[in-house]
Amino acid sequence: MTDYDTYQKEFRWELDFSLNLGDADRKFFEGLQEKRILGKKHTDSGRVFVPPQPYDDRTFTATDEWVEMEQKGVIESYTVTFRQFRNMPEPPYVNGAIRIGDSETCLLHFIGGLDADDPEAMIEEISSGMTVEPVWSDERDGDILDIKHFEPVE
Repeated sequence: MTDYDTYQKEFRWELDFSLNLGDADRKFFEGLQEKRILGKKHTDSGRVFVPPQPYDDRTFTATDEWVEMEQKGVIESYTVTFRQFRNMPEPPYVNGAIRIGDSETCLLHFIGGLDADDPEAMIEEISSGMTVEPVWSDERDGDILDIKHFEPVE
């Protein structure tokens, strides 16, 4: 069958779990609670990682310096979602891979500040290479949603 919209099957998949966060994640989330984006740097190579990594994945040696990152990033890639998923925003919405500063890695997050009432206009408003900045939640709990979303810098 080639028409995917006519063949739809409902599934339910619930995953309740907890994670034992390491020191890098704990400190990163504490930074978000204070409206700070922290990266972890490998001093010898100069490589910075956001989200932080406890080691440099090229040299397999420990990252050894915390650095505060700028409050801007660049969209490397993005996806516009038009279908409803459990525990996700009302579609349409955009999530993207955002490179903070000169980080070697990208942070995945929602991208807001776009005209969701007109999906075609929303698609025209966003592009890879676009500069975005975090919009902070009023109440922060030390998790990734302390950043409500990123939105384009005008």
